[in-house]
Amino acid sequence: MMKRYLKECRRLFPVYGKRERQFLKKLNDHIEDYEIDYPDLTYEDMIKKFGSPKEIIISYYDSVDDDYLLRKTNLSQRIRFFLISILLIVFIFYSYRTYTVYQSFKNIQDSIILHEETTIEELP
Repeated sequence: MMKRYLKECRRLFPVYGKRERQFLKKLNDHIEDYEIDYPDLTYEDMIKKFGSPKEIIISYYDSVDDDYLLRKTNLSQRIRFFLISILLIVFIFYSYRTYTVYQSFKNIQDSIILHEETTIEELP
């Protein structure tokens, strides 16, 4: 149940970096300590004791520096823009390459003689 709870918390982070990993590590340690005292811990018990994953993430973001969040979101936007740009360039390159190969194919196809007509005439 602990893995499911931590997985839900991890999934709710919009950006995931070193600080978020440290936060989840501390949360994991707290849950493990609590689980030692209460081995029959259920998912619902974890929600009652620690709060829902959504509440955990909201409390984390309330305690984090705003500048850190702005840098992280700005960085993720830049990475996303960079990756989309690279994909677009690759797509355009391969589209152009496909076009040139097709044109070469058409030129070769036009240069191949499919029929040859031979006329035989008798000489007088």
